[in-house]
Amino acid sequence: MMNKKLILFLLIIIGAFSSDKIYAQEKKTDQNSDSNQEILKRFQAFFDATAERDSRKMVEYIYPKLFELVPKETLIQSMDKANENSEMNIVIRDSKIGEISSEITIDEIKYAIIPYSFLLVMEEKEKKISEEEDEKNNMDALDFVKQIFQGRHGEENVFYDKKAGRLEVNIITKAIAVKENATSEWTFIEYKPKGPILEIIPKEILEKAAPAAKSCKECESFKDALVQPEIVTSLIISRYLQGVKLDEFPKSIGQLKNLKILYLTGHSFTSVPKEIGNLQKLEELSLAECPLTSLPEEIFTLTNLKELLFYEHNFSEKYLEEIKIKFREKMPKTKVEFE
Repeated sequence: MMNKKLILFLLIIIGAFSSDKIYAQEKKTDQNSDSNQEILKRFQAFFDATAERDSRKMVEYIYPKLFELVPKETLIQSMDKANENSEMNIVIRDSKIGEISSEITIDEIKYAIIPYSFLLVMEEKEKKISEEEDEKNNMDALDFVKQIFQGRHGEENVFYDKKAGRLEVNIITKAIAVKENATSEWTFIEYKPKGPILEIIPKEILEKAAPAAKSCKECESFKDALVQPEIVTSLIISRYLQGVKLDEFPKSIGQLKNLKILYLTGHSFTSVPKEIGNLQKLEELSLAECPLTSLPEEIFTLTNLKELLFYEHNFSEKYLEEIKIKFREKMPKTKVEFE
């Protein structure tokens, strides 16, 4: 078992520093305009407060409309809680700001897009040599987080020294700068394709900031997975990790014929498309915390499945007994868990 307290803390860090594979430009910012100078100065101050983990100072630079959705004190308390972790040192350094976009004005509010990068370093504060099992738990936790960061940022941007208990992640992302009127200061909000930002930033700005879909072997969105479906071996989309909630299970899943791992957890779809039968190489499937009411017959043809999870389903008692019998008869080597 992994150290649950440490895992919870690390998941908070992942949520705070997620980029969804947005790539900053290598060209350095050309600070010719007064507005770019102003944005750069304010954003650097914001980043410095973040690196210092000064929660109250940080919120001074956050776009105030966010606090209409997430109370300021709640946000401060969440950040302070993460900062109080006693088992891990977190360092943010080597920040680089890319080319700031030209201003975009919508309804008299000015916006600009800021590509930037930084190095996130996570390291155990001390080794627990005399407590070997506890030490193993902590290392398992970092290894778990390493895999998530690799999926989000690419293996080439994640460096893990298991012996030293040290994880380094080169995070490349974007922020959106906002200036509401002539007398206000520039404030910022991290670009994310989902979540509260959709309610407070115009669609036109989000579209300009959004990355193009990119091919991947280990994917975290259907959009990326379908760029080159034949190379995809893993697709993990979680409501908790990516903040994405699927109302429907896309039929396009059938195109991922070399998929071995499929985790769709915490979504609201109630059925699975028959196209899942195309995934004959699938070995692990999790549809946990999805209110499923039925399954297609094609799922019983996935004979390479080693593990299948249906936690918190919505099957009727009668239907559940029927499919349990089918799984035993048609997929006897598959470990199927319903609760």
